[in-house]
Amino acid sequence: MSMQTDILRERSFVEAAIWRNRLLLTIVGIQLLTAVSLSIFTGTPFWFGAAIILLSLLKQLLLIMALLLVVWRFLFGLLYVRPEKPIRWLLSDLRSFVLTPDKMTDGLISFVAIAVMATSFVYLKYMIPLLNPFSWDPQFASLDLWLHGGVEPWRLLWPTTGNLIVTKILDFAYVVWFFLIYFCAFFAAFDRRQSSQGLVFLVAFALTWFVGGNVLATLFSSVGPVYFEAFGFGEDFAFQMKALRELGTHTQIWALNAQQMLLEGHTTNGELRGISAMPSMHVATSVTMALFGFTYRRWLGWSLTVFAVLILLGSVHLGWHYAVDGYASIAIALIIWWASKGLVARFGPHSDRPETPSQFG
Repeated sequence: MSMQTDILRERSFVEAAIWRNRLLLTIVGIQLLTAVSLSIFTGTPFWFGAAIILLSLLKQLLLIMALLLVVWRFLFGLLYVRPEKPIRWLLSDLRSFVLTPDKMTDGLISFVAIAVMATSFVYLKYMIPLLNPFSWDPQFASLDLWLHGGVEPWRLLWPTTGNLIVTKILDFAYVVWFFLIYFCAFFAAFDRRQSSQGLVFLVAFALTWFVGGNVLATLFSSVGPVYFEAFGFGEDFAFQMKALRELGTHTQIWALNAQQMLLEGHTTNGELRGISAMPSMHVATSVTMALFGFTYRRWLGWSLTVFAVLILLGSVHLGWHYAVDGYASIAIALIIWWASKGLVARFGPHSDRPETPSQFG
């Protein structure tokens, strides 16, 4: 009888967690269904090198993220709470985060959903040129000129960014971005003290990747300035890339290596591939992180806003994106954040269905 009760209780925890996260799971499910259906229809394998590498990396990062969360909360306690017994406070604080069955279940379901979302995203991004060949680059390059008084945006930035120190800062920000977005996703998944707060970020995060990174990226299929010449659009950005490569002879610029790997992967069907420019997911997700930061602390929101500005500048300076990619991404992120708040208010964890195991009978 006791074993049966335990099984029912565990099932109740899972059922309640699925219900609380049904909005996120629905969005991720639609994206996954789209990817799998496309895979079946086109005969293109859903699993390929980039997806496998991403999942393996996320698995390795999981422990690091957990340790970072503990360190961050400990430092927060020392600097702001200043308890008499820091270790006891930390344990109590962590219990309020995740160390209860319902919160742990919520966190695991949410983070697994984000991992599934990332896998589907990578596949759909790989399919972009097969569904809609790259063609929008000349239009975006012309729009950049029109918006910036007939001058290419990278030339406007070059007097400030065209040196080793600033270039390294922007290049490093692009690297940090990957770890930061998944740490924010991890934090939102497991910090359930205010369940709607984290869920808004997770829903906005998933929608931004799916709507922006898959749907809109396919409609406005483009490669970005770095690949402008390689894909036969002309030599408009040849001087910019030559100038960046010249800087690269004096210091390592990770963006140049990544750009070369993606181009080789595209041309040889290698493991790492998936070129796309409009919209910039680096910019869009950085804006989403800044909005998320403001829901906790003003200083955190402004710090992440500065980071988003660095990403926007780096996206142009390093040749990844046209300026209009970034502008569009900011608008997309703001609209999706607003929509996500409305969706969570309507379909979020607060409903007339019981949420605690004891209410399931």
